[in-house]
Amino acid sequence: MRIRKSLPNIVTLGNLFLGYFAIVMATQGRFNFAAWLIFCATFLDGLDGLTARLTNQSSEFGAELDSFSDVISFGLAPSILIYQSSLQHYGFTGLLFGFMLVAASVIRLVKFNISHSGKPYLVGLVVPASALLLVSFHFYASYYHSALITGPLYFGLITICSIMMLTNIPYRRVPVIPLYGNRHQILCWFSLLVIMGLLIWKPKLMLLPFMIIYLLTGPVEWLVVYLRKLGKPENYAGEGNRL
Repeated sequence: MRIRKSLPNIVTLGNLFLGYFAIVMATQGRFNFAAWLIFCATFLDGLDGLTARLTNQSSEFGAELDSFSDVISFGLAPSILIYQSSLQHYGFTGLLFGFMLVAASVIRLVKFNISHSGKPYLVGLVVPASALLLVSFHFYASYYHSALITGPLYFGLITICSIMMLTNIPYRRVPVIPLYGNRHQILCWFSLLVIMGLLIWKPKLMLLPFMIIYLLTGPVEWLVVYLRKLGKPENYAGEGNRL
């Protein structure tokens, strides 16, 4: 019984361990290995919540432990990886940008913990997604052994991720898809299998495009909703009365 109660927290500690392991590897110059560890940590981050729901063992302690683990695995670890691989050559500027990523991650997680909004969507880019985007860029650049791993591009990515984590732009939650269902659910499963197949086939190449698409879904959907609201007739009723 105690093992079942502690199972979600054990998974969370696994996430924390991978983040710590990634930091150690990054400081030793094993950047690709560190990036893979962060990538694997994202799976454990999703698994701990699923485990908590399946075992009905959700708790405030588990939620806080998850947030602190996310700071290490998806805030500090990617920051150190990027700093050690690319930004340390830029002196204090590189240090500031590395810190900006950590600070934005911490603020995003604190906002999430104190909001208790119960909204059906996520407010701002989630910290694991930010880490996954940065790691996917590292994979993409290292695959081509090119000059893409440079400070200016990382400066831009860190700035974008930090802004999107702190903004109030909504992002859709990952839905739970039933094993059996209608055509829409079958299409969702088919799309998911195609994506997984592409990621397994060429993970270093395919992860970055998918993460960029996910990054853009929030702003694009927000803009579409905003433009639809502007186009409603009632928004012009007041102007018509003043003519």
